[in-house]
Amino acid sequence: MKKRINVAILGAAGVLGQRFIDRLENHPTFEIVALADVMVGKRYEDATKWRLGIRMPSKVKDMKIAAGDSFSRNEIDVVFSALPGGIAGKIELDLAKKRVLHNQQSKRPPDGGRRPTDYPRSQRRTSLFD
Repeated sequence: MKKRINVAILGAAGVLGQRFIDRLENHPTFEIVALADVMVGKRYEDATKWRLGIRMPSKVKDMKIAAGDSFSRNEIDVVFSALPGGIAGKIELDLAKKRVLHNQQSKRPPDGGRRPTDYPRSQRRTSLFD
């Protein structure tokens, strides 16, 4: 059996963080082991207003929210960041030894820049969620 990749989600209570949770919940490769947001110490279900039109995954309901800078370097393999650019910078730099995947508008190509959907289908990278 293939080793699962332990992931943390920064900004887990926001809509993008919830989308990461939804997409990673039953992923064959990734295992959600940590959630981070500002409501440190609270149960995820108590601290989050679930905004997706589906049920909150039971796997995460009882997880305690951690501070983004408190992750054990040995416990987390990949960090998915749903934080806005102004907040994410320092936290993501602190986690630089981990792989950090983010959706920050400030780090997207400027207008006219090539985006993955601009490339021919044969040259596109495969999605982590497929």
